[in-house]
Amino acid sequence: MKSNFIKSVEGFGVSAREILLFDSSDPRLIDYLSLVSDDPSSPQLSGVIEASGRPLIYLLDAQNLSKSPSDSTEQVHQALNVLACRGELAYLAVVYAGQLDVYPVQSTDQMNSPASQRVVVREGHSGGVGFIRDLLEGDVPEMLGQSRQARSAQRKTVENTLFNLLMNVGRELNTTGALQGQHETILALTGRALLTRFLLDRDIITESTFPELFASCNTIDCFSSPRLAALTNSWLDTTFNGDLLKLPVPARSYKSWFSKLDPSVFKKLSFILGHADESGQQPLPGFINFAHVPVGLLSEVYERYAHGNLDSGVRVSARQESIHYTPRHIAEYILSEAFDGVTTAPTHQAKVLDPSCGAGVFVILAFRRLIAEHWAASGVRPDTWKIRDILYNQIAGFDINRSALTLAALGLYLSALELDPEPLPTSKLKFDHNLIGSVLHLVRTNSEPWPEHSVVMGSLGTAVPANVNAQYDVVVGNPPWSSFPKSFSQRLTCVVRDVAQRRDPEHLDEVVKTYQNPDQVPDLPFVWKSMDWAKPDGVIAFALHARVLFKNSDQGLEARNSLFKALNVTGIINGSALRNSRVWPRIAAQFCLLFGRNALPTSHNYFNYISPQHERSLNNGQGRMRIDFHSKDPVQAAALEERPHLLKTLYKGTPLDVTVIDHIQSLLQQGYAMQLQEYWDTRVGKGRCGVGFQTTSKKQDASVLIELGAKMLSKSSGAGYVINAKLLPKFDYPRLHRVRKITLYQPPLVVINKAPGAGADTETARIALGKIPIAYNESFYGYSCKGHPQATALAKYLFAVLNSDLLRYYTLMISSQYGIEREVIHKADIEKFPFVRYELLSEAMKNRIDSTYNEFVNSYDRTILNDLVYSIYEIDRYARQVISDTLQVGLPVAESKNLAERPVTKAELKLFCRELKKALEPTLVNVSSVYDTLRSWNFISITPKCSPSIDLRHEDVISEIADASGSSMITIRSRQCTHIGILNQYRYWTLSRARLIALQLLKDTRFLKD
Repeated sequence: MKSNFIKSVEGFGVSAREILLFDSSDPRLIDYLSLVSDDPSSPQLSGVIEASGRPLIYLLDAQNLSKSPSDSTEQVHQALNVLACRGELAYLAVVYAGQLDVYPVQSTDQMNSPASQRVVVREGHSGGVGFIRDLLEGDVPEMLGQSRQARSAQRKTVENTLFNLLMNVGRELNTTGALQGQHETILALTGRALLTRFLLDRDIITESTFPELFASCNTIDCFSSPRLAALTNSWLDTTFNGDLLKLPVPARSYKSWFSKLDPSVFKKLSFILGHADESGQQPLPGFINFAHVPVGLLSEVYERYAHGNLDSGVRVSARQESIHYTPRHIAEYILSEAFDGVTTAPTHQAKVLDPSCGAGVFVILAFRRLIAEHWAASGVRPDTWKIRDILYNQIAGFDINRSALTLAALGLYLSALELDPEPLPTSKLKFDHNLIGSVLHLVRTNSEPWPEHSVVMGSLGTAVPANVNAQYDVVVGNPPWSSFPKSFSQRLTCVVRDVAQRRDPEHLDEVVKTYQNPDQVPDLPFVWKSMDWAKPDGVIAFALHARVLFKNSDQGLEARNSLFKALNVTGIINGSALRNSRVWPRIAAQFCLLFGRNALPTSHNYFNYISPQHERSLNNGQGRMRIDFHSKDPVQAAALEERPHLLKTLYKGTPLDVTVIDHIQSLLQQGYAMQLQEYWDTRVGKGRCGVGFQTTSKKQDASVLIELGAKMLSKSSGAGYVINAKLLPKFDYPRLHRVRKITLYQPPLVVINKAPGAGADTETARIALGKIPIAYNESFYGYSCKGHPQATALAKYLFAVLNSDLLRYYTLMISSQYGIEREVIHKADIEKFPFVRYELLSEAMKNRIDSTYNEFVNSYDRTILNDLVYSIYEIDRYARQVISDTLQVGLPVAESKNLAERPVTKAELKLFCRELKKALEPTLVNVSSVYDTLRSWNFISITPKCSPSIDLRHEDVISEIADASGSSMITIRSRQCTHIGILNQYRYWTLSRARLIALQLLKDTRFLKD
């Protein structure tokens, strides 16, 4: 029967090895244990299909449903309600022979009618054979989860429901007399109520384990009065350890303390237990059962609540401490990669440290992973004592915030209970030692009380436990990203220098002597300090701000180069394209994931660099990211010193773009070009380029501009490409905040929008060729050509260059901000642009500049400017295509992002095949489009010219895609035929991508042999 079930699922575009069956003996099911039950009253789920390590489609074998239609409907509803408790963006598929009934996972009370949300998919019908595969790739049918009702339901997830409940209860408790401003106490009370609900739903609090409670009340009333609250909390203290959400008085004083609280306190705390309010409204929906709410989700909700419920003063301290939680799936991915790289011990015996653990997402997930590893290694599910042994001997976390450590301790306690196959009797619930002080460590000295000293060196200082160096197989985490106060600058620098001195003072001589930590940010010092804590060849893995990849200041470059000299970096995931998405909610900063091995790198060390693309359906719709190992770029660490921009170029482009940028920069090295700012200062004169006047005050006399008869240019002037001074208003400000130098305003003049847009129809630069000075305001940068022997000709030349695509392209490829944090080009980027020296141009080219300018002002056709500038910069037709394609899909504007993600048309597919064939011409092949079964993929066939195209087998396609999970491209080879599958997104089907694939194939001896 099981094989028939698997075959039925395979018929919809998934490989058998992608189906995780719910077999209680499989350690991979550690996150699904509450769903694996022999209880006939529980939903009889059969398995799950994961995407990017997260559940996407739960499977329910229709054979397990009742024969009664009404009973089987009730069973499906029960399954939906149980799965809704897990807080995941997932689907439930009821599997029949040749048919799937697919529902978005929501509770039935969130749907007007579950049947109306159901999508029936039949194997033989259009789209059926590839349905699951397309869903895995983010291709979600309109009916399934994209309706307004479904989007509204997503906002009412269990996570948000619990968070809003805790926030409301916490705020109302803060308005009662005795608890007003007592944030730690409020957190402890709400946390204890939440824990009690968890223990009740998990059948740990029962009539046999807590008879006094059951003799006194209905269990949902256990916080409803001072007497019951004291009774319940005394039981919690007796049963669990003392560091579990401490109240401000000892247990013997609970009765007296609770009796002094306002009666409304108990009413509000009872809401968390599921008590109805005065109107009879249930604060928690009835479907929520904490037996199925994952502990990781509870921890994440409670952490969000703890930060959200702080008062304004404490919030400032939290920001200063860089308290930001890491989403579970990001932490899970980092830990998965880290564990896969462990070589210093058997994986199940690895020791893990998070030196900035916060509320414990990494230590909790590492704890769970180690339990699964022990299970896999021994073949036996760990019992209570093995779980405790792992907890006390293989996990460690440091933090400067005691409240955060309390949250981490709670998460570890709950995980230990959840994963224990036999958590009872209650005598087993008492742990040998308090976790804070043995597993979790407060790294503050006695002279640094909180919140008076909100920012301290913590793990980077002297408060860490003794004997922690070289103890850990994995050091992992998400260290602070925010700047410390300036007073910490030298201390952060010393952390790095001291580690470098201990590591290899000869190899890292410059670091020891000259390193300066940039911007007082502690994230890089954490990475350096981890080299002390990790064993030699241990794994170091961190989530970091992506500034380390792109910052091009002298200090920023030194910091990155120093790190790559000291650590054998093995991989970097650049998440910059995923900022402001559900991949990392509520974070606008760009991020990266860095993986390394604790050893000095060799001179030829390479690391894999992957930049996930922005995909709305995956990133925002499902909160997933595609880790495309096919598109990884092997980067030699040493090459970053020669090409500081390399990681940015590969992020926004391809290896072909690296070649184009190399060519443009070679013009600087040959002396044929100079940076624009340098050229202007040396060839035109200093004081002839800069930002326009400012009007924020009237401290400077501006009468000289009035006397010169200057005209005034502002954004509201409506000036086009060619400024007509006669149409501008007279400059009439007698005084200004800053006048700037008069030489800035003298024509011939080229002015640039201070924030030039990315659209092709935007006037990046404007030109004024008359004799009247043009006083432009701070909305513009200006370049006056006055003083150059060929001033008018130079102005026309600069006008053409700045309005061409080359400026936008070059800046997109090398700027540390444009296309990452900013959607506009800034002055510093323009100043660094390689400007081919006008005096080195031939007379013929100078004449062409003049004629092109005249043609442009009559047509406003920017393609003629591109042709001119590309000729000057010796950009050949292949490089021009690369530039065009990269700008089409890589600009930081909606039009470009939409184009990058849209499916390819048949005409575009035909052009791609033609370009690929042309690039492969020496091999005499045919290239044609084949196999259109999947919406999310397109396939092409490459065969010798005299051979017919060979059809693809559906099973081979699904198998290859499954093996290359997350990839944007797969290759399937058969005799004398190469099939290439590429994701159906336009960004992968440009003409320059066709050339890139051709280059890869021509290096492949197997392809040439075929």
